Amino acid sequence: MGRQTMTKGRSRIRTVFFIFLTLAFGAARVSSQTPDAASKFRLAGALEQAGDLEHASQLYRDLTSGDPLNAVYTEALQRTLVQLKRYDEAIALVNSRLERFPGDISSMTALGTLNFRAGREKEAAAAWDRVLALDPSNPNLYRIVASAQVENRLLDRAADTYRRGRSAIGDQTLFTLELSQLLVATMDYKGATLELLAWLEQNPAQTNFVQSRLTSFSSKPDGRNAAIGVIRDALRGKEDLHVFGLLAWLYMEGRDYDRAYEAYVEIDRLAASHGLGILSFADRAAHDRVFADAARAYREALSMPLPEERRPAAMLGYATALKEMSGANDSTGSAPDRSTGAVPETRSSGGAASAFNDIVTRYPHTRYAAISLFQIGVIRMEQSDLGGAQEAFDRAREEPAAPPALRYDIGLNLGALAILKADTAAARTAFQAVSAAPDASPDQSDEANFRLAEIEYFAGRFENASRLLDAMSLNLKADIANDALALKAFLSENLGTPDALAQFARADLLARQHRNAESIALFQQVIRRFPQTLLIDDALMKVAALQAGAGLFQDAITTYRTLLEKFKESSISLDRAQFQMAEVYEVGMKNIPAAIGAYQQLLAAYPNSLLAEQARKKIRALRGEAQ
Repeated sequence: MGRQTMTKGRSRIRTVFFIFLTLAFGAARVSSQTPDAASKFRLAGALEQAGDLEHASQLYRDLTSGDPLNAVYTEALQRTLVQLKRYDEAIALVNSRLERFPGDISSMTALGTLNFRAGREKEAAAAWDRVLALDPSNPNLYRIVASAQVENRLLDRAADTYRRGRSAIGDQTLFTLELSQLLVATMDYKGATLELLAWLEQNPAQTNFVQSRLTSFSSKPDGRNAAIGVIRDALRGKEDLHVFGLLAWLYMEGRDYDRAYEAYVEIDRLAASHGLGILSFADRAAHDRVFADAARAYREALSMPLPEERRPAAMLGYATALKEMSGANDSTGSAPDRSTGAVPETRSSGGAASAFNDIVTRYPHTRYAAISLFQIGVIRMEQSDLGGAQEAFDRAREEPAAPPALRYDIGLNLGALAILKADTAAARTAFQAVSAAPDASPDQSDEANFRLAEIEYFAGRFENASRLLDAMSLNLKADIANDALALKAFLSENLGTPDALAQFARADLLARQHRNAESIALFQQVIRRFPQTLLIDDALMKVAALQAGAGLFQDAITTYRTLLEKFKESSISLDRAQFQMAEVYEVGMKNIPAAIGAYQQLLAAYPNSLLAEQARKKIRALRGEAQ
């Protein structure tokens, strides 16, 4: 430690000596005897930057003595004295300046700061009071003093200074933004909200600005609840559209969609917007993926005299929410989404298809019709109605109003449909068209290239599949990235056992084509024929998932247990198998105690699993505990 200190000291001496020689040489070109004031000031600045405050302060002192009226010199000297904690000297310097300039507000304010840092709080308060006494009706003086107090972390005192200014000037609307910011810093969220509401009352067009200020604490439950309480109290005294907007936003921030919906209903009533307020709620709920609440609100908005230009988008939002609700399943394929209102159409995808058809009928040859036809095709494909899906996709592709991005999504789904029909040549053509399109999005291009790699994999051309995967420039935020990386790793791990891999790939293709019984049989054959290969645990995971999807829940449990027991020393899928087994208990078999036990077993056996936090949430939900 001593050697390091000596080394640093020598380094500093060399740095300062070099700076001195450089500046002295430059000054010698002006005078052969003493440097001029400018050179001396530069040298002092260099010494200050190098950390040699003693010598810097001495040079600044010499400069100040020679030119006591130069504010730049005196401020530099004061700065170095403060850094050296020589507060008495700094106070003396400021007092000497005040003798020459008695009304200098900057010096008077600095005197308060210096006294406070020297531990003389009474003297500091007196100095700041003298600043305010110069002109008690000047709001800027209160801002100057409060800023100095904030600089010294005297936040409560700064807030009192602003309140004092309001009383002295007789204007309670002053300093609202400054006070709100201070109150947030002191965690007085109620007071901060009151100040922001006062600002909004003065500036009713600045709702977005006030909302942005509320975001500084609305993410905290106590801050959000305090703000909600203040706003609700304000609305009891006066119904205000802008304030209702803040209340609705706060409820949405807290994911309290029932109360948010009520607030938007009031907004709609006050604005007489004929459903536009409720439509705003529906759009936000859909964005948050709370589709049951979104569907209820879309339906309510559509029952009102909504402006005609907004109806097609609202109908599309409603149909999309119904589709998402019917397909919001977990890994067992049977978990419904949350519902807070009676939307009977959501129990199957039939209601969504009917809603999309209504759009096609009412708004033909529009982008809404094209999107709806595409969604109908997706629904039909999920229902294994391959002919109906083909018809819908073809009609969507023929719509002249279909956006380019939608056309590429149609192409990707036509490729997937061709695989379901066992027509890999047509699938390859569809995916290649998207892959080669210069204006396809990166995500669309990535998916097309991944699907082409899958075709090679299904056909047993593993080297080709690996090359295609290696050539992909993945957007790691896209959903397809995980699938591509997983397939790439799977191929790399199992290329050494080509026969087992080829049979596994054929079983995978059968699963993709929804030929589940054949797929299960072939995967089980892989397990029997190649018991020593690395892909056995993958085969067991595939079999269990297929069994769960077919409603063979007890068989799925048995398969997961086989994996957990026989491969507990070698498989990397154990935590995932444990989690999915718990989901089968929960959603498939409705055996809540067994599900809780299975989730708890995951936490005990695999505490560092990425699924651990999900398991904890599941346990709390199944026990009925608050999330």
